[in-house]
Order: sequence, then C-alpha cells, then structure tokens
Amino acid sequence: MAILTPVQLTTLQRDCERDSLVINYTKAQANAMSQSIEDWFEVNRAALRTAILTAAGGVGFTPTNNQIAIFVKRWLAQKFERGG
Repeated sequence: MAILTPVQLTTLQRDCERDSLVINYTKAQANAMSQSIEDWFEVNRAALRTAILTAAGGVGFTPTNNQIAIFVKRWLAQKFERGG
C-alpha cells in the first residue's frame, strides 16, 4: 500500500477543510481518514481495472491505461457532484 507523504496529507486536509461546513476532527483524524481512502483504493485498484477491461471487452474494445484513468477520474468527479 502507498503511504501518503506529509505534504500530501497536509494538502488533503487543507482541501477538505476548504470544502467542509463543519471541521470537528483533529489533524490525526484527518490523516487517518485520508490514509484509509488511499489504502482502500490501492487494494481495490486491480479489481476496478479488471471490471473495466471486462466490460469494455464485452463490447469489443480494449482501453489504454490512460483512457481507464480518465474514465475513473471523470466518474469520481461526477459521483461527487451527484452527492455520493
């Protein structure tokens, strides 16, 4: 699993605090939440890639790594905008 650097953790905490209406957590709690998201995503990355390749293959297409990354990025952004 990837360990987030102190700079990455600080940036995530700052960005989350900018978006939050209520900040009722400590720096350590923010870091723990951020690291847990990183850990979950890394553990499940291969399964997500396999699911995408399987779905795309079912319609006769093999996406590149860059295309997969773009679709995941845009899906996550849209999911966030829809409210989770």
